[in-house]
Parts: sequence; structure tokens; C-alpha cells
Amino acid sequence: MSAPDDFAARLRAGAHLDELTSALDTDQVVTRSRRRRTTGRVATGTVSLALTAGAVLLAPSLLPTRSVPPASTGAPTTSSTQAPSPAATSPGAESPGPTGALPAGFVDGHVPAWLEGSGLACGADAVAPQPAGTVVALRAAGTATSEQTPDGTWLYTFDATLTSAATSTVDLWAPDLAAVAWVQDGRIVGLGPNNAESASIAALPPDQPRAVHASATRTDYCVPNSDGTYTTDLPAGDYELVLYLRVSPDTYDPATTTWITSQRLTATLTEDGRLTDVEAEG
Repeated sequence: MSAPDDFAARLRAGAHLDELTSALDTDQVVTRSRRRRTTGRVATGTVSLALTAGAVLLAPSLLPTRSVPPASTGAPTTSSTQAPSPAATSPGAESPGPTGALPAGFVDGHVPAWLEGSGLACGADAVAPQPAGTVVALRAAGTATSEQTPDGTWLYTFDATLTSAATSTVDLWAPDLAAVAWVQDGRIVGLGPNNAESASIAALPPDQPRAVHASATRTDYCVPNSDGTYTTDLPAGDYELVLYLRVSPDTYDPATTTWITSQRLTATLTEDGRLTDVEAEG
């Protein structure tokens, strides 16, 4: 199977981002777009989140009730990606607001298998539940790159950091890649691919940020096919992008795991798939 065919097959199956990028022939990359307002790069200034806006106190009593699956979940199964009911499916022509229309087959309430327990759901308000208190915060760096693969698929990568408000070093268990939610008018209209790489424990001293990243493609994981694959693209338009990351103290344990969120980024998705005019709010 050729590299483009292999990449396309993995993308439709909801593969991990590291699997997707491994399927590429980096010598065949057609376009890499890092763009500022007046150049060919997509970039913005640094985002500084108030710790109360994207922070978490790692307390079991404050966490979501659903358990989080292990970090390496693999491709979603058919049963985990089916629409909850025909009545929950958008007719396709409905608009979430003045910025754009939902694609046909959009499923309100759909949650890809790898985001179980995150609080993320298609069609939901794009406000992550935040426990009381502040310990660890996710800061979007305000930069993004757009990279096109040989088969025409666009990959979007965002830089971010984790910071701690604790007075001593925190041992943190977290994936290296955050998830991405696509938002219009405060509503989640698209979710990114499976970024759940094997997590690792990292020491997070006070005032010493840890670099992390978030990745997404144009594929809309709010539009599942009947066989559990995803092949529908997000429509062109203006979006807000929110980064989400699963974190636990010391070691992976669903009972002490929660999700934190970054400040929103604004961006425009062009008809040809480029992500342009990326800016950080605030």
C-alpha cells in the first residue's frame, strides 16, 4: 500500500496522531504553512491564562463520574462510535450560528471513544468543567502550523505549556498531545483525532513550564460513519479552538484523572484546508 493510501486508511479508522504522522513520507510533504498575518506563517502571540481559567485541582471528589480509558486506546470500535439515536442527528442544513453550517450526519452528544470521561461532547457547550482550586494550568502558546500530506490532508499542530501554581514540585502523568475542540458560537462542532499517546510521569516544578502540543486534522469526529470510521471534513469558516489535556498526579488512575483546558484561539479554516489568521484571545 502506498504512503498516501496507508495514511488515508489510518485517518478514517481514527488512528493515533503518532500513527498518522508515521505513515507520511516526509520528503513528499507538499506544503508547510507557518503563517503570520503578513507572511506565510500561521502564528500569534503568547497566551497567558489566568490559572482559574484553565486549571485543575486533582481531587477525586471533583472529577467527572465516567472513567477515562487507558492512554493507548487504539482505533475506535463500531460500537463506541455509533450515533446515540436518529433523533439526535442534525439534519445537516441547521446552522449553529452565523459563522457556518453543520455537516450532514453531525451527531449531537457523540463522544469519540478516546475522549470518554473528558466532558467533551459534540454539540455541547465548549466550557470544560473546572474543579475548585488551582494547581496545574494549560497555556496555549498562540502558535499553529498547517502541514499538507501528499494525499492532500491537512495536519494542524499547536504549541502549549503546562504550568504549576504549587509551591513544590508536582509529579504529573499526562499524554504529550492534547485534544482539540472546534467551536462556533460557544458550541462544539468538531473534535480532533485520537492523540492519546502513552503517558509519562514528569516532574513539574513551580514556575518551570513543561512543553506540550496539540494536533488536529480537518476530519470531523462528530460525524461517525456506520462502520465506526470518520471521513467527513469540517466546513470552511471561522472557528474558535480549545485545547484539552488529560492529567493525573503521580501515576495513571481513572479515579484521580481529570481534564484541563486552554484559553481559546480564533482561526479561519479556508476552503482548501489551510488554517489561517490564528490569534489568541485575551
